[in-house]
Amino acid sequence: MRKYLTIGEVSKLLNISTYNIRYYEKEELIKPSHVSDRGYRLYSYNDIYSLNIIMILRESGISIKDVKKLINNYNKENYRQAMEKSYEKIDEEIKRLKLLKRDIDESLEIVDKYENNKEIFSFKYFHKRRFIIIKKSDYQMDYSIKEIYDFYDKHSIDMSPLYKSDSYYILEDHQISLCLLDDVNEHNIESLICEKGKYLSYSFFVHNDMEIEKRVVEMFEYIIKNNIEYEGEMILIIGLKASMISESEYAAELQIKIK
Repeated sequence: MRKYLTIGEVSKLLNISTYNIRYYEKEELIKPSHVSDRGYRLYSYNDIYSLNIIMILRESGISIKDVKKLINNYNKENYRQAMEKSYEKIDEEIKRLKLLKRDIDESLEIVDKYENNKEIFSFKYFHKRRFIIIKKSDYQMDYSIKEIYDFYDKHSIDMSPLYKSDSYYILEDHQISLCLLDDVNEHNIESLICEKGKYLSYSFFVHNDMEIEKRVVEMFEYIIKNNIEYEGEMILIIGLKASMISESEYAAELQIKIK
């Protein structure tokens, strides 16, 4: 009676691919107890136990290098360090997934607004926000990508989120400022502070920049009609995600702090 399992049987038993088993063998983490005359790998109970330990360590996020270190020279301190390192990586991944989930929620909300052609006035609470001023301009919004690139490069600002996040503008009487949200205050650059508190928000879709002027007028009409006292400058947010659902329209939002 055969006492050992083939690689296919081990794969089925532990729900692991034969490719991964061969990979662990190549990395010298495991070795089959026997190889048949026909070249078949045959695994004992102890082999499967060792493979199971490797799988547990890998599922904990421990690298092949650290797994090899633990197996070849086991001690409690090495194990603790490997687990602590893995914990930190998993914690970062959880944070990344939470941000991704938030982005997906926002995308679904935009789709819902677009399908229902919603123009929504609402009140939102924000913590203190810091906006780095990239460039001030008249209301033609004549910003070139080269100017933005040079600004980021000059101040050593990470450019990777540039086309992944919304665009922020501060609207004043005779000018508009293109801004970068900098909540963690990483850069010592001219900035504008929007204090924490309740903000009136107006969300809508537009086809071009000229329509935004009309929405600004509608915002002030709503403020006057409802006797709302406000303070500070108006914030304009151009949404990135709406470009995924319409070639001709984009989502925007106006915000202003109320007293």
